[in-house]
Amino acid sequence: MSNPIGGSLRMWGSLLFFSSIIGSTSFGQTLSEVQGADHAIRLSLGHFFAPMTPGPHVSYEHRTKGNVYLRHEAGVIFDYNYPDQASLESLHGFRLRTARRKYRNNPGIIRQRHYHEFAFDYRLTNARVEGDFSRIGASGSYSQRISYGIIQHSFSLNYIRGFCAIFGEHWQLDFGIGAGLRLNNRNYGEIPEDTYFRTNGSLFWQYGAREPWHLTLSVPVILALGYQF
Repeated sequence: MSNPIGGSLRMWGSLLFFSSIIGSTSFGQTLSEVQGADHAIRLSLGHFFAPMTPGPHVSYEHRTKGNVYLRHEAGVIFDYNYPDQASLESLHGFRLRTARRKYRNNPGIIRQRHYHEFAFDYRLTNARVEGDFSRIGASGSYSQRISYGIIQHSFSLNYIRGFCAIFGEHWQLDFGIGAGLRLNNRNYGEIPEDTYFRTNGSLFWQYGAREPWHLTLSVPVILALGYQF
């Protein structure tokens, strides 16, 4: 299966840039706090075509008061058999996310609701990966392909800014980008004691590349098709 992520990222990046320009040009009108729909259901296109941990994700958003909403998202992670991840034998997992989002409206050519949100998510990934290892035997060192497991628990706290472009009475496109921190707990499957990892062509799935507990930056991107009601 071909990997559509490169072209998709360029296309959606251009769309996000163009839409943000439209959003910032509100023709002299200031952001107002007009209430929108009470509920929204969204399908995440960004997660569906993610390069490393893809899979369908669905979210439900509901108003708590005024323009303050809670957003809950759940999704599963699959192996799409991308050709540039030939070392990946299998992949599955899931992600859960909850966020507090506050909207403001921006009248313009396309109706938009600007927002900022604080989000917390948990992700479990369980992968089976092949790698090239060096081993030392009676006749000297040699290379061997060995399969090993990686189980990772990730906890993220992010701040995200974005907007929803509203089309008609019910349809919307949700765009957002943010930053935060991700705490990971990565555990590797057992391998023979006399082995030393060399390569498997992937920076993400390398054996022993991370300590069991490690902190990384998180850059969440929201790209979702929604229905509000």
